[in-house]
Order: sequence, then structure tokens, then C-alpha cells
Amino acid sequence: LDRMTAGLHGGELIIVGARPAMGKTTFGMNLVENMAFKSNPGIKPVLVFSIEMNAKEIVTRLIASMAHIEMDKLKKYRLDETDLKNMLTVATKVNNYKYPPIFICDGQVSAQEIRSITKRLSREYNGLGGVMVDYLQRINFPNDGRARHEQIGEASWILKSLAKELQIPVIALAQVGRDIEKGRKDKRPMNADLRESGSIEQDADVIMFVHREEAYQRDNPELKGKAEIIIGKQRNGPTGIVDMFFQGNYARFTETSQANIEQTV
Repeated sequence: LDRMTAGLHGGELIIVGARPAMGKTTFGMNLVENMAFKSNPGIKPVLVFSIEMNAKEIVTRLIASMAHIEMDKLKKYRLDETDLKNMLTVATKVNNYKYPPIFICDGQVSAQEIRSITKRLSREYNGLGGVMVDYLQRINFPNDGRARHEQIGEASWILKSLAKELQIPVIALAQVGRDIEKGRKDKRPMNADLRESGSIEQDADVIMFVHREEAYQRDNPELKGKAEIIIGKQRNGPTGIVDMFFQGNYARFTETSQANIEQTV
């Protein structure tokens, strides 16, 4: 995935779209984890706006991914000695950073509030490593009589402007419309499947989709865990598909041992 995208770049709006239960929050948090702990470890914090999940759920996913502990065990507090050692290792790593590596803002926010909070934290910490919003259509919009697609369009424009102004990558998760499931043989999402997609597609520098065929063919054991990250748009690079493996109980997507990367220019 990094080879195809050359990483996430400052000034870019990255849209990650999927149907529900495909793992878009998990994939988004994997990107956040990478930004916070690999791209700029301990230097610039990453800000997460979690509109759908509360902060505790997000932290549980982070611990599961970073410490490689099953989420079921974390939720039920059934940790063995190895799990505790792994948690301690992660906690020590995080505690040694100069700044908190990740800030989580949960609950309802408007696009203007996202802009205001992000700029304030950027000033306070002398820059941010990036921002993620989960998810775009859940942003709080005023009851001002405008059509839904106009409000979504304004939100995507504000996020793109924020990315350019602060020169940081801004990741916005987005819901894909259900038309994909109505009689279409190939369930892979396309750019046009983004709900209220016009402005989103125009503003985005990169559009990725999370797709798991397993969700549609649950009786097929060969599809278990298989996932695809579809790059539907990349302003400065190729589009194509990256084969991944979905480890749901560890809140992780990992590349397959021999990732099949199909590139189309």
C-alpha cells in the first residue's frame, strides 16, 4: 500500500469509503497508528474525531492492534501473562513520547468545530501529524434548510482546506451507498458509490475503499479474512487494488505475505 501511495502526504484529503461492517474504522485507525508511531514517533500527535464510537472503544482497538491482544479478551478483562507483558511494552513506549501520540475527540461535532479544535491543538503542539474523522456523513450539520449533498460538500471542502492550511494529511471515513448491493454482480465499490459523492470525489486527493467479499459470501471458506484496499483515485499516483488480510479480533489489516498489487494508470 505504501508503495502505491508513497505514504500519506501533508495537504491531502484522503477518503476511506466502505459499506457498514467492512472494517473502515479499523483500517482508518491502522493509518492513525502508523502516523502516530511510525511516521513521526513522539514528535507530532495525531487527532481523531470519533463521531460514531466513544473514546474507550477506540482505545480498545488501538491496544488490540498494537499489543496483539484479542479484543474479546480486552473487553472481558481475561488477560494472560503474555498479554500483560505486551500491554506494558506498549504503555512504556507511549509514555516515553514527548507528547501524547493520539488525541481522541468523541461525540457530535460540526465541520467548523473540527477546524477550530484542530487549529488550536496544532498551535499548542507546534503542528500535528494528521487528522482522522470517523465518519464524514455523521458530522453535525445545522438545520439551515440546505440539501444534504450541499452540507456534505461544505464539510469535505473544509477538511480539504484544513489539510492544505496546516500541511497535514486529513483522513475522512465515508459511508458507501447501499445501491452497491442491489443486483450488482461485482460488489467492489467505485468512486460514484460514495453517498453524496459529487463534492467528496472532487475534493479528495486520494480515495480508498475497504472491500471484503466475505461479507457477501459467508459460506465460502476461501474468502475468510481476505480483504482488498481499492485505490479509486490518486491525484499523483496509480489506482489499483492491494490484497490485504483482515484480523478483525485484533483490529488490524495486514498485507498478505505475497501481496498481489494490480496497478492501472
